[in-house]
Parts: sequence; C-alpha cells; structure tokens
Amino acid sequence: MLINIFFVLKNIKCFLLSFLISIFFGYIYLYISKNNFNYIQKSKNINNILDKNIPTFGGVYIILSIIISILITLEINYLSLLIIISLFFYGILGFIDDFIKTYKYTNKNGLSKKYKFFFQTIITIIILFYLYMNKKEFNYTILPFFGIYNIYNNIYIYYIFLYIIIISTSNAINITDGIDGLCIKNIIYILCFFIFSSYINIKFYNFLYIDNIININLIFLGSCLSFLWFNCYPAQIFLGDTGSLSLGSSISIISILLNKEFFLLINGIIFVLETVSVIIQIIFFNFFLKKKIFLMSPLHHHYQLKKINDCKIVERLSIISIIFNIIALLSIIII
Repeated sequence: MLINIFFVLKNIKCFLLSFLISIFFGYIYLYISKNNFNYIQKSKNINNILDKNIPTFGGVYIILSIIISILITLEINYLSLLIIISLFFYGILGFIDDFIKTYKYTNKNGLSKKYKFFFQTIITIIILFYLYMNKKEFNYTILPFFGIYNIYNNIYIYYIFLYIIIISTSNAINITDGIDGLCIKNIIYILCFFIFSSYINIKFYNFLYIDNIININLIFLGSCLSFLWFNCYPAQIFLGDTGSLSLGSSISIISILLNKEFFLLINGIIFVLETVSVIIQIIFFNFFLKKKIFLMSPLHHHYQLKKINDCKIVERLSIISIIFNIIALLSIIII
C-alpha cells in the first residue's frame, strides 16, 4: 500500500512540476518575444481572420521545460537519456528549419525535403542504435485486440519498422501543426492513452521500468497542457518545426518503450488522416490530370477553405480523436 502511495505521489509531482515549469517558461518566452525577434508575420489561420505577429519558436521552451523536468524528477538512465537525445537532436533540426523560414527570405519553405529527410534518418539511426545497445525491455510488441506478438525472430525487420514509425510520426505531427490547438490537443490525448494503458498493463512490466515510463509520460503531459494554455484559439505561441518534430519523435519512442507502436495508427488517427490527405492530394494531382481531391491539404486546410470556423474544426477532429483513443484503450483491456 505504501509503495502504491509513493508511486502515485511521484507521478503527481512529475506532472505538476512539469506543468508549472512550462507555464513559467511560457510567460518568459512571451515577454522576450514581444521585445525581440522570432515572429512570423501572420497567424496560421488560412482565411486571415487574425492578422498579427505570433512567436513561432514555441518548441524551444517546451523542449527546455521537459528536459529540466526530467533532470529534476527522474534518475538519469537509458530511458531518460533516450528521450533527451530525441528531443534535443530533432529539436535542433526543427529549429534550423524554423530559422530558415523566419529569417532567410530566399527559402520560405525552410530546409528542402531531401535534406530534412536525410538528417531525420541520421538522427533516427542514432536513436535506434542506442535503443538496440541498451536492449529494449521486452522482445515483443502488443497488437490492438490481438495481444502480444513476439518479435525476437524478426528483430531486424522490427527495427526497420521502428525507423518508419519514428520518421512518419514526427512528420505527421509536423503536418498537423497548422491550426490553433489542433496538434497539441491530439498529442495530449495520445499521452493520456499511454498513461492509462500503462496502469492497466502494469503487470507486464518491471516496476522500476514502468515507473520511469509513466513519469516521462506525465512530464510530457504537463508540458503539453501548459503549451495548450498559450496555443488554444487565438494562439499566442506556435510550436513550429522545433516543437512538432521533437514531440513527434518522442511520442513514437514512448510508444516503442511501451510496446504499443501499432496503437499510433488508432490513437493517432488525426495525424494519420492529415498525412494520408497530403499523400492522396499529391498522387491525384501528379497522376490524374492535375485534379485535386481536397481544396487544400492537409485536411484541416480543406475545411478552413470551406469557411468552417477554426474552433469547430479543432473540436470536431478532437472528438474523433477521443473516440479512437477510447477504442484503443478498450482494445488494451480485453488483452
């Protein structure tokens, strides 16, 4: 009983400390931004309902808050170092991309796709090598509705799959970050799923291992909730590529550490739909006589051009996300 109490108290400490640190850094960042640089000229509202300068390097303070919270509350082990490595290197890549977009007017699209993919590949290989050398806790993955699947005999194929998961998740979250509150809300729902499912499946894990993973999740949740404080409509701060790429890679790594990689296809349904909409648009435009399926991709821009209010778009997509997260959670219970 005492262990359970201390376990929960530590969880609460990680969550609240992360939230408070992030809120503190958020207000400092806003103050600095008002008197200095890192502005984009217009909000990301495609209909230009809002026309004001908004800081676009919000990912910097989120990364800083999460790393500080981890260093304060958790022991430094291969789990925490793995998350820090992911946040740091993907954050640097995103920062370079944001910097080019904001200050180098010769390239408004930031890094070229080939350079971005090249550096994502290098960073992801480093992460997977570090993961392999420290030996993932278990040699299995959990399949939604079907249960445990042993991957030991297909370990190299599995790591190729992990490479795809990390890069695709970071890019999917990056694509979705284009309307106030949408991206960060869906990240929050995924983190909540990871936390609740960890408590449900706690018997599958070594206690110290799952204690660290749950606390890492709660630190991310606290920081993301603090960011939503500033990013909800009308946004005061944007994640930028700095935040979206680093959070995307970290979310995928957390799913790997929890053996729930395949669940991202369910609880990350909005990120999947946004990415698929871009792929469909490209295929139809390039191979079917320049025809478009959507007014504009990704999906949220299509609805913006249909003159649907941004808040309604975010809330309706959030409802879909909540439904699929509940389905994912129910699929865990029956295993």
